[in-house]
Amino acid sequence: MNESAAAFPPDIERRRLTTVVAVDVCGYSRLAEVDEPAAVKTVQFVQQIYDGIVARRRGRIFHRAGDGFLAEFPSATDGVLAALELCEELRRRDTLSPTGVSAKIRAGVHAGDVIDQPGGDLLGHGVNIACRLQGEAEPGGVLVSIHAVNLIRGHIEAAFRRRGPLALRNIDEPVVAFDVHRENGRKLLIPTSLRRMRAVSPAVASMTLLAALLVALNLSMLDGVGRLQKGNDRAATAADSLIANRGGETSRYNHVDRDYLRRVLSDLVNSNQKSDALVFALIERNDIGAAVGKLEQALKRSDLSPQRRSELLHQVGALSYERDPDKAIAVYHEALRLNPGDFPAAVRLGRAYALQDKISDAEHYFDLARRMGGPDERAMLELDTHQASLSMHRYDMEAAIPMLSRVAERAAALGFSDLVSRARTSLGLAYFALDRNDLAKRQLNSAIAIQKSFESVDPEHARALNVLGQIEAKQGDFEAAIAHFESQYDIESRMRRAQGITDALYFWGDAYLALGEVDHAHSKFLEGLRVATEHRIADLVFLHYVGLARVAQREENREGACLNIREAERAYNGESKVGPKTRADLVGVGCGFGPLGIEPALVSAAK
Repeated sequence: MNESAAAFPPDIERRRLTTVVAVDVCGYSRLAEVDEPAAVKTVQFVQQIYDGIVARRRGRIFHRAGDGFLAEFPSATDGVLAALELCEELRRRDTLSPTGVSAKIRAGVHAGDVIDQPGGDLLGHGVNIACRLQGEAEPGGVLVSIHAVNLIRGHIEAAFRRRGPLALRNIDEPVVAFDVHRENGRKLLIPTSLRRMRAVSPAVASMTLLAALLVALNLSMLDGVGRLQKGNDRAATAADSLIANRGGETSRYNHVDRDYLRRVLSDLVNSNQKSDALVFALIERNDIGAAVGKLEQALKRSDLSPQRRSELLHQVGALSYERDPDKAIAVYHEALRLNPGDFPAAVRLGRAYALQDKISDAEHYFDLARRMGGPDERAMLELDTHQASLSMHRYDMEAAIPMLSRVAERAAALGFSDLVSRARTSLGLAYFALDRNDLAKRQLNSAIAIQKSFESVDPEHARALNVLGQIEAKQGDFEAAIAHFESQYDIESRMRRAQGITDALYFWGDAYLALGEVDHAHSKFLEGLRVATEHRIADLVFLHYVGLARVAQREENREGACLNIREAERAYNGESKVGPKTRADLVGVGCGFGPLGIEPALVSAAK
């Protein structure tokens, strides 16, 4: 120890601020069980790429352990960019492991205090938080603490989605963090008429911004508060215009869920509420978390009028009801407390509770909305579709069918083509569930004919194709079924809906397996597993592992079949309903399935 070091307490001398990036290779342990040499090769491959990125970003790797790396960088910007560049490089190379899942990493980034150790290692709170954030990151994702985010905003082109406060293991205080995503491509062009509005006073902008947005996107308006002339199909056009490619340029907002954004716009317009900061946030940053945060800050003001508070609550609810139903439920309860006759708040409460499978609560608020009465006939028809969906959820198809038939007939008379499409698609599903396949096909084909006339992609089109494909497969026409699932996949891919993409791939693979085209089935199940794993869709991770087990069984690879069944057991959440077909598939594989009480001995007897 030198004289300078002896003059200070040791830990003070060695303590400093830096940016720590923790990186871990996803799925290493599972891969190592299957093929240890391949697992080691995957880690070496990631390390080789990361070494180059770290050097280019002026950092250093100070610790390596198995499938993980810890690095420090001289600035938060360099650290976050290094993590993003590693994710992007792995996506570009798309190196596949033996199970077909692309090599991915999780990264956590934090700017904070560290303590230098002999040999160059680092310890301290800054390292601990980065490691804990890495564990909370999504596969292929980068999770950044608010301390680092505050240092990089304005310095990198990226979208930020707020998470937390997160309760991290062995960390006393909860940590607010952000998922950071960067898309290649140019900024979305904002119509000149909207850019000019930034010079308008806030009071005027708050009254006119949403209407100006829709007019700028060539939408027809019925009246001054911005009711859409043709309902949700026009809201869909608005959302697609916001995030679609412009003039051949790739939007940097490709990760946006189009269907979600169109529903946000539609909810705001149909609730007759004014919109201000929300729409600017959606257009300019597409940061849903930041938009909600700004609106919640505004709600804390004590001088808000009841009307203004109601407007802000509806904006928060529209952004939250799918992503954070608990938040939506809280704000719509507050909206109803302010105005007991708030029909849109009651309907949206019902929808939020339905998303949580709280059926009795959903029914209560739908019934409350019906007693209030909607502002027009369209609103009441939409309420009918929500209540019919609840009946279908309870498997009471006989109650849902007459309600949906009335909606389809009346909506057609009024010219609400999107409602006709939705009702006929649901009718097709209800008839299919009752094994009345001819009636189901008639409704679905009618819905598809309407959907093809829409200017924008309609999620109901994908749903109709899926049900039609299931009917064809049930009737033994697997070639026709494959054509429908392929069309569904194309539509879901255009909308970038991970759930729909994975769903289509499962049924597509299932149809190929029924035809005996094992290689094609294997390819579809692998692709579906990759997407479901990346987006943490547990039910479909489970189904695709079952599909892979069936493929291995066809290939007389019992070890591979049982390995995939064990992975299916890990993915199974213990609550999802397993239908008779999937249960039969599990029995047929012959490896047992503990969560459902299917044991290998019973399987042998069943055979």
